[in-house]
Amino acid sequence: MSFDGASAAPEEDVEVRNARRRADLLAGSYESPFIVGIDVFFTLPSPASTPRWSGVSGLMKLFGRPAMRLIATAERTRLAETIARHVTGRGAVVAFQKDAYEGLRDQSAPPYTFADACAGRLRSESAASCPVRLFGAPPTRLANTQMFRRVLAEHAAAVTGA
Repeated sequence: MSFDGASAAPEEDVEVRNARRRADLLAGSYESPFIVGIDVFFTLPSPASTPRWSGVSGLMKLFGRPAMRLIATAERTRLAETIARHVTGRGAVVAFQKDAYEGLRDQSAPPYTFADACAGRLRSESAASCPVRLFGAPPTRLANTQMFRRVLAEHAAAVTGA
C-alpha cells in the first residue's frame, strides 16, 4: 500500500505520519492492490480502560460462556453475509484476534495458537463457510514488530500469488 507523500522526510514524527496515513486511508487517498474493508467479530462495545472488564474477556465475564457462544454464532452469521456480499474468491479475510479466527475458520483448519499466529501458519480455505481464504494474524499489540510485518507480507503474497 502506498500513500500520497509516502516519501516524507525520515525525521517526520511517527504519530504525525500515522495520523496523515489514517486520514489518507479513510479518504481513499492511497494506492493498493487490495480493496480494504474493516469489520469486527464482536460488535458489542467493551471498555478499554480497566483490564478486568475490557475486550472479549470482559464480555465473557459479563455474559458468561454459554451466552458468548450464542453471540459468536450470531456474529459469524452476520460476517458471513458481509463476506458473501463484499469479498470475491480472489480476496481474503484476515483475522487479528483469536475469537475472530476461531469463529470464522473452517473446522479442518488449524485451531488458533499464539505460536501459529506468529509463525503465519493460521490459514483456512473458507471464512464463515464462504469460499474465501481466511488468514489468522498475530495480535495487533505486536503490530510494530518485524514478525508481524513478515506474517502480513506472507499472507499478502499468498493472496496475490507474488
